[in-house]
Amino acid sequence: MFIEKAILLAYAVTIISETAIIIVIQKPKKLWQWIFGIVLINSLTHPIAIYFLYIQNAPYIFIELGVFILEAMWYNLAFQVGWKKSIVISAIANIFSILFGIGIRFLFDL
Repeated sequence: MFIEKAILLAYAVTIISETAIIIVIQKPKKLWQWIFGIVLINSLTHPIAIYFLYIQNAPYIFIELGVFILEAMWYNLAFQVGWKKSIVISAIANIFSILFGIGIRFLFDL
């Protein structure tokens, strides 16, 4: 698979899985506001992760930890849910995204 396709697939998996799990967890009243925020936040962190992963060859675990921290901060700022809840949301969303991505790769032999 070309690197561009792999990056786009990873981005799509991230957006779909993280948006879905956060909406299920939060059950927000302002659904579209949350969807927009989640997509925007992930659209900011994903290129950063790709840069450090493919250009800087940084260890995957450190990249995920950085993304988790950045997203937790931005979820707290964007949705005013408090630090504890934003950390939980970010952790669950990122773990779910990783597992979903592994499942997609396994299912389609990518």
